[in-house]
Amino acid sequence: MILRYRHTGSLLVVLVYFLFGLFQSADKRSTLVESSHLVHTVTDQQQVVLVGTLAEMVTTSRDVNRALIDLEYGKSEINQPFTKATGKILLLIEGEWPSAITPGQSIITRAKIQIPRTAATPGAFDYRKYLARKKIFLTGLVSSPTLVQPAAGIETGGLLHLIYLIEENRTFISNYIDNTLAAQDAALYKALLIGDRSSIDPEVSETLKRAGIMHLWAISGMHLGLLTMLTYAIIYWLLRRSERLILASNLRKVALVMTLPLLLIYALLAGFQSPAARAFIMTSWMVTALCCDRFHSPVSTLAGAALLILLMDPMAIESPSFQLSFSAVGAIILVVPRLVAFIGALLGKNGNPTSKTVYVFISLICVTIVATLGTLPLLLFHFNRLSLVTLPANVLIQPMICFFSLPLGMLSLPFILLEHPIAIILLKLGACGLNISHAIAASLTTPDATQLWAPTPSPILILVYYFLLLTFASRRVAGRYRILRLIAFSLVLGILLNSFHLTMKIHKSSTKVTILNVGHGSANLLELPSGRVVLIDGGSRSGPGYDCGSRIISPFLWHQGIGEIDDVFISHDDSD
Repeated sequence: MILRYRHTGSLLVVLVYFLFGLFQSADKRSTLVESSHLVHTVTDQQQVVLVGTLAEMVTTSRDVNRALIDLEYGKSEINQPFTKATGKILLLIEGEWPSAITPGQSIITRAKIQIPRTAATPGAFDYRKYLARKKIFLTGLVSSPTLVQPAAGIETGGLLHLIYLIEENRTFISNYIDNTLAAQDAALYKALLIGDRSSIDPEVSETLKRAGIMHLWAISGMHLGLLTMLTYAIIYWLLRRSERLILASNLRKVALVMTLPLLLIYALLAGFQSPAARAFIMTSWMVTALCCDRFHSPVSTLAGAALLILLMDPMAIESPSFQLSFSAVGAIILVVPRLVAFIGALLGKNGNPTSKTVYVFISLICVTIVATLGTLPLLLFHFNRLSLVTLPANVLIQPMICFFSLPLGMLSLPFILLEHPIAIILLKLGACGLNISHAIAASLTTPDATQLWAPTPSPILILVYYFLLLTFASRRVAGRYRILRLIAFSLVLGILLNSFHLTMKIHKSSTKVTILNVGHGSANLLELPSGRVVLIDGGSRSGPGYDCGSRIISPFLWHQGIGEIDDVFISHDDSD
């Protein structure tokens, strides 16, 4: 089979780079810390007194505040002097956070140190590794907000001072939105504008996930792209007011360059977390390529953005958001232009409004389908679920978010910082779009009928899937292979979606017993020679909202390739 596609070389380089990155990251985790880090001098469950600077906006979820502290000093004994300590520590505080303490201010507090534990069950979420990617190796439990008090004597300056100032403005925007809108609207708008999804109600979050539209509330290229278009249009219009500038320079390129500082400010206001950082780098890279007349190869541009991100954070290659965002954008770049061109040819070149509307509508459907196919195996690998209504949900809701609520919210940001009354009007108008979007998502979804759950696919199956998908993106494949590749792709797709249940009913020579630690007790999984799967007890752990089934047992079953349990036995009715 000969692939005649001009980007094949670039794609192969990207694929090889990605695979080598995964192999390297398997052994080189983000666990190296400096010698002065507090983690070297404390033990688990030890009481310590900490002095540091509030580094980020405080987030709240289920009445638990999470505050990230840049440490300066610490001590573990009352009569001991403070010693120099470095690193970040994530504080967990029940109750209301002291409103007078904002990012950039120094605090002193007493906390019980907790060393995050790695996932003991295969397939379960590894919270320790998740924090390590953020250079956080310790958490601290503060029993009361009264134990968090302002401190003096710590000076910050330069870039660090600027970062704290941005986080202080994030806090101001968050409080303003909370005071302006109803709780649900405020939570959704904070996620949409400043990347804070911590206060979204779990039921609302589950509705968005069931509809397959949760990605619309993650700061991404969509946000930065829309902001680029808005700011570019305004700046270009202003520059065109000067005849001298029109004659002296290329105003389109000048306007594009002038959008970059505004994009950076917004990315910082969004917390500059991994998705926002990637979106800013990708958008900036593409703006730079356009200004330098080097945008002839979108694949090379995408690969360059990925390389730049991995140079800054090599461990990002393991992040689900990194993999999903680049696979979606890559699939769209490779496939959508050809589909759109084909649709345009079918509709003809008449420019009547009906044809344009149909063209835009079908193009949106094509983008949604291609992005779903491009991310499908990775979605199943990381989350084991797929929404069956993602196509109608995105077609109906995405325009409402992208062209109504999000632009109004972005326009409100400068007025929020100026405390101008027009911000309230813009936010309340945008919240109407959020309410309509949530209502549509709720009407399209039910807990059972709109979800497809599947075991974790193997890396080999994922590679075969993307190879077959790549052949579809090629310009020309020998005609005799067309039916074969369609059959092969359909077979791999069916296995991914667990349509054939290949891994669950294989007869074995002996019974396999697995005992899972689920807190105060154990869950026992029996895989019988006949292929029957039996679960004895489920277990529970203390903590509001903690679901042992979704956190431990289900991920283990999916990791083992088990998508169905035949029998469940409960030996006693205690919560454990």
